Amino acid sequence: MTARLFAIITLAAFYTAQIITGFDSSRVPAVALLMHANFFHLALNAWTAWLVIPARAPRSWVTLAIGTALGILGIALSPTPTVGFSAAIYAMMGLRWHEVNSKANRVILAASLALCLALPHVAFVAHVVPFACGIACAWVWRKTAVLALSKLMDHETKKG
Repeated sequence: MTARLFAIITLAAFYTAQIITGFDSSRVPAVALLMHANFFHLALNAWTAWLVIPARAPRSWVTLAIGTALGILGIALSPTPTVGFSAAIYAMMGLRWHEVNSKANRVILAASLALCLALPHVAFVAHVVPFACGIACAWVWRKTAVLALSKLMDHETKKG
């Protein structure tokens, strides 16, 4: 099973359980991340998750895991009760920002962040914090990878 499919099945299962039980998860960040306000909210987040999670394993699983953890952090820090996987999606967008850094993507991100600000029922903090943390994680990851590669190349040069 791919990470994309796993994420969508998990979101659908939690939404179904939420409908059946009427469970209010807004106080539990890890559970709130998997709950949704309505079917449109679920469908939009599932579709966006499909687009943001890389197709290649194991990288897709790493992106999903880090994005989920940062999404939980964003929901936990949000001053308003929040539900939905979009916090994790914003974290994954931050993690992949350097890969798809184009003018069109900046416009899409700016529009979606503006929408978060404009709509009173959307928690801005729950989206911005995971996105910023995702960018920071990707930056640290790239810097440490470049340093490791540089040291390896220096070591190989000294040997030869």
